[in-house]
Amino acid sequence: MMMAVLALGSLFSIVCTPMTGSVLGMDDPVSNVDASAVSLPEVQYAEVNGASLGYREYGAGEPLLLICGFGATMDNWNSTFIDLLASHYHVYTFDHRGMGFSTDNNATPSIQQFADDVHVLMDVLGHESMNTYGTSMGSSISQQLVISYPECVRKMVLSSATYSVRIPEAAMLLGILESIVDDPSQPMGMRNEARANLDWNGSWDGLSSIDKPIMLIVGTDDVLTPDPISVQIAGQINGSWLVRFEGVPHSGQTFVPVQYAESIINFLDMNESPYDEVAPDAPTDLGLQEGGDDITISWTPPSYDGQSPITGYKIYRSDSAAGPYELLTAVNGTSYVDDDIEEGCAYWYKVSAVNSVGEGAFSDAIDITVDVADDDTPFYLVSAALVIALIAIIVLLVIRR
Repeated sequence: MMMAVLALGSLFSIVCTPMTGSVLGMDDPVSNVDASAVSLPEVQYAEVNGASLGYREYGAGEPLLLICGFGATMDNWNSTFIDLLASHYHVYTFDHRGMGFSTDNNATPSIQQFADDVHVLMDVLGHESMNTYGTSMGSSISQQLVISYPECVRKMVLSSATYSVRIPEAAMLLGILESIVDDPSQPMGMRNEARANLDWNGSWDGLSSIDKPIMLIVGTDDVLTPDPISVQIAGQINGSWLVRFEGVPHSGQTFVPVQYAESIINFLDMNESPYDEVAPDAPTDLGLQEGGDDITISWTPPSYDGQSPITGYKIYRSDSAAGPYELLTAVNGTSYVDDDIEEGCAYWYKVSAVNSVGEGAFSDAIDITVDVADDDTPFYLVSAALVIALIAIIVLLVIRR
């Protein structure tokens, strides 16, 4: 796995004192801009999967969708953060179903449902794909989105992320969600979001399949989704970036909006890849099957293509495990039939993958010995043929006499 680490934010030391009753680092409206004190764009509405989602638009340019976290609404985003992003992009904010200006249709709450909503919302907004920034629960929704609908994501930023709320590192977050989910004093929208987080199976199994440009951003004082979780996620996603801000708590765009916005802008504006293209890893799971007059070799594509699509494979063969191995052929698919074989001979095969950079590593060698063909004619047929031949000879001798 490849991971690029940006040493940004190392000079920041932020001390935040939450108001009574708030949770440090949660997406708390108290810690964000007062929506009534500023002029906000008009709320618009999109019909999405049976719900009406309220959204706002800012700025112009390439689209950037902000996905808010647990218990937050679109008007809780820090205004400085929004303004900086809107100076570069066409920024969209929205309320999750059952929150803020959005309605619900009593669908079973789930992270997958929220991801489905985002996917349809993009289409309603007129975009086949968008850049996204998701924080806290919004990063969980983002992960589910890129795993389920990779074609709709251009670049993605995951802030204060976790791949599950049920891992030891997220124990404090789990406790908060469990305290809210069945609390009748809490708004139903928040209780539904808590339920969605608790029921989420997580994203770990799908992280390695993500092939989009991803940046993770986290504060070292995040006690709800501590930064080691982001390190784990980054280690699973090829070519991902990781930015850690010293002394910043959960959902850091609230506390250091300028630094977070600048990091996002730098990442989204970067045209070059954060990693160099390299030759691919070796193919795996080689298999051999003898077909009488030929041998079929099959394999699985390498798990890492070197950030450049696989263009073909080379098959090598030897008559001994030690080699030398000679190039047998090159193919585009993941199997080849070798019909240049002899009975009783043993053959060893290796396969390599090729991309635009060049040829990658060899697979492990695998061998097979070609069976010697048996004369499988039944004995009674042979005996009968001999008897018939003998009778024919006797008849001929009698006739000649």
